[in-house]
Amino acid sequence: MANSYKFSIFKNRHESQVIELLKSEWIYSADIFNWKFKLNPYTSGVLGFVVLKGDKVVGFRGFIPLKFYFRGKIINVVSLTDGFISKYHRRKKLFTLLNEYALNRLRLEGHFKFVYSLSSIKASTKTYQKSNWLSVGKKRTFYLNVWSSLLFGHFPYFSSLLNRVQKLNQNFENNRFHFTQKCLFGHMSNLASSLVSDNFMNTKSREYFKWRLKNPTKKYKFAYSFDSKNCLDCYIIFDCTSKKQWKLLDFKYKKKSTFTKLLNYVIKYKLKGLLSAYLYFDSSSSSSFYESIGFFPVNFRKKINSNFFMNRNENLPFMIFLLEDRFDDSNKDNFLEPRKWNLSLIDDDGA
Repeated sequence: MANSYKFSIFKNRHESQVIELLKSEWIYSADIFNWKFKLNPYTSGVLGFVVLKGDKVVGFRGFIPLKFYFRGKIINVVSLTDGFISKYHRRKKLFTLLNEYALNRLRLEGHFKFVYSLSSIKASTKTYQKSNWLSVGKKRTFYLNVWSSLLFGHFPYFSSLLNRVQKLNQNFENNRFHFTQKCLFGHMSNLASSLVSDNFMNTKSREYFKWRLKNPTKKYKFAYSFDSKNCLDCYIIFDCTSKKQWKLLDFKYKKKSTFTKLLNYVIKYKLKGLLSAYLYFDSSSSSSFYESIGFFPVNFRKKINSNFFMNRNENLPFMIFLLEDRFDDSNKDNFLEPRKWNLSLIDDDGA
């Protein structure tokens, strides 16, 4: 029975048990836990909640504090992460009860405006929708460099050679492009802060980048474009953990033409496999943007090779839970309008 379990705020004495619990489901370690929950610049300690059976931790729900812009103002938000119940204690509604307990505690604390989740799957999406979460937008995946990856996916040299042949007419001699493993935290943060809109978007401060891009399980590379005054006018962050498929983690630019040239530069000289991009709000304008720079939507896979791409939960909304009662129906419209959100893969806790 669920009443034989206890719910509690995470405490330091729970840490080793939580790590072992998460290890039982995912590739997990103390380094990942420390990075995600302790090194975050926006928290002074682990923001998490546990289910206890006696003194034993049998469930955990974690949150990542972040800072977002909305209408030019900075607000405190949290991203949902690492929710898990031991396989020996399931079918007791513990997952739902743990989430409810955690959200009630966050609401009482009054520090955060809302919780969001970009990485929910079909099963969890249905659960959240039954628990007063708001559904926003649709997640879609786009792919670039499909043909060379299909033909030469196991032969990076030939894939790279085909990329160069495809981009023979592209000349980059007059552009100040750089591709490196070095993260220019300050430059990227300055560019991101100069492009603030009225939409919901991550503040992407220097401290955020210094923390976020030190994920111990990932490998990142960076493409930069500098203008004539040596100011950064475009950056692209790639998740290069998999050699066969890079992911477009984040990008900012002053001009779309600069972004397109920088991306083509990377494709011509650096990319040896597939490149994927993720869109969290499906609209004709946003989809056409990716397609205009050479990406194909995921449904294109069925026309070429259905086994080539990773299985993904497509066309699912991302989820929002409001932590303030003051939001009336008119205010909720801001959250429910996909165009009000400016999100990328870097905002996903699973990336």
